[in-house]
Amino acid sequence: MFKTWFKNIFAERELYIRSQGRVRFITLTTRTQATASLAFIVTVLALIGTSLAIFLEDEIIAFRKVQNEQVIADYEAQISRLQATLTAMENKNRITQNWFEEVTNTIETRHNELTEVFEKHAAISSRLNDMRSAYHKESRKVT
Repeated sequence: MFKTWFKNIFAERELYIRSQGRVRFITLTTRTQATASLAFIVTVLALIGTSLAIFLEDEIIAFRKVQNEQVIADYEAQISRLQATLTAMENKNRITQNWFEEVTNTIETRHNELTEVFEKHAAISSRLNDMRSAYHKESRKVT
C-alpha cells in the first residue's frame, strides 16, 4: 500500500525545456523526486528550528541569567558564612593571645618574685651560717 502511494506521489515525470528553437527534456525519476522532497523538508525543518531558536533566544538567555544569578547568590552566601567563621576564629585567636599574654606576664611576675624570695633566702641563709660559724667560734673561745 505504501509502495503504491509512494509511486503515485513521485511518479516519473519529464520536463521539456525549449530554448533557441531546440527542445530538450529532463526525466525526473521517483528516486530523484523523493530525494529532492526530503532535502526540501530537511531544509524547511532546519529553518523552522533556527527561527524558533532565534525567537526563543531571549527566553533562553533570561533563564540562564536567572540560573547564574542563583549560583552567584549561593556563592555570595557561602562567602558570607565563611567570612563570619573567619571573623569568629580571629576573635577567638585574639582572645587566646590576650589570655596567653596575661598568663605569661603572671608567670613572669611570679618567677621574678620567687627569684627575689630565693635570693633573700640565700642571703639570710648565708648570714645565718656566718652567724653560726661566728657563734661556734665564740663558744669555742669561751670554753
